[in-house]
Amino acid sequence: LANFKTVLLGGSPAWPSLLEKAREYNIPLSPTYGMTETASQIVTLKPEDFRRGNNSSGQLLPHAQIKINPDNQKIIIEAKSLFLGYYPHLNQASYFETDDLGYLDESGYLYIIGRDSQKIITGGENVYPFEVETAIRQTNLVKDVVVLGLPDSRWGQVIVAFYVPVNSQICQTIIQSQIKDKLVNYKLPKHWIKLPEIPKSLQGKINRTTLIKLAETCFDTESNPGRYL
Repeated sequence: LANFKTVLLGGSPAWPSLLEKAREYNIPLSPTYGMTETASQIVTLKPEDFRRGNNSSGQLLPHAQIKINPDNQKIIIEAKSLFLGYYPHLNQASYFETDDLGYLDESGYLYIIGRDSQKIITGGENVYPFEVETAIRQTNLVKDVVVLGLPDSRWGQVIVAFYVPVNSQICQTIIQSQIKDKLVNYKLPKHWIKLPEIPKSLQGKINRTTLIKLAETCFDTESNPGRYL
């Protein structure tokens, strides 16, 4: 990959350890942000900015504009490539408010926080899965991890971590000991489920429906909050 001029990286925010590994191997990475509704990317980071340590999704491409909703941090997009709407409700709106949360720094670089629909509200506190997943990945004890929120009668939602350990000796207790000082208590997962692999679609997207069903068979958060069956 180091032989390429540019390696585009999109789909979801990259975790810091992946970015650092790319810098270590001198890969000209170019993180990018966009979606089907915008006909691909509207924000892209130049490889030279990436090499200098910038971990954002980049700056706006010439055909697009972005605003951040001050009430909920949702990203609002205006672009020449913007879609006409979801069939059959085609309205040719001039802007599109996404489900993605983010912010622009003083230099116009876009940083993605997560998705509003994936935000976990536990005990009245907001938790973004990406932050928890990043802390777990930085332990180097897992090959893969996904964090979700499940309904709970006491907390509203509880945080569940599905993880693939690097070897059979790694358990949740070892991981918990590594992240307890990196996250405040309400962001720590209350349930841990070890898996041989994270279920994904043929396109490589995480199958969250399968994970939720799997969690429901492991414990009953409504009748036994915080306990395994």
